[in-house]
Amino acid sequence: MGVLFNSKWSPEHPESLIEHMRGGGSYIVWGVKQTPYIGKSTMYDWEKTHQEWKEAKEIGYALGLDYYEKLFKSVTLGIMPPELKSMGSKSINMQAVLFALKTRFCNEYTENSKIIHANDEDSDNPDGFKVVFVKAKVDDESA
Repeated sequence: MGVLFNSKWSPEHPESLIEHMRGGGSYIVWGVKQTPYIGKSTMYDWEKTHQEWKEAKEIGYALGLDYYEKLFKSVTLGIMPPELKSMGSKSINMQAVLFALKTRFCNEYTENSKIIHANDEDSDNPDGFKVVFVKAKVDDESA
């Protein structure tokens, strides 16, 4: 017997995705936690054909970000979240939380930089490239 895959849409899928991502789970992993498995290409197809799926992904993304921001806040305040304490966790690794924020939520948490191709006539830059670090934009409302 081979591995079973499913590409059939169900109206219950969006809520299931939101709940999975609310706990810090990633979009792609949701599919392999289903029985039978749902491949990522199927999930990407659903984004084009099911508006509620696309919106569930956006909501789940925001809830996942909220999950990791709460972890980050807990680390900075020295508080162990009850759900982690109930799982036997004794501490939260700050570097792991920051890594998750910078990689999974790179649009919100990143060290912005851009590479600029310089003019060949630029005598200060014979390689033709320079890296410029840019401060993240701050919304007036959140500042």
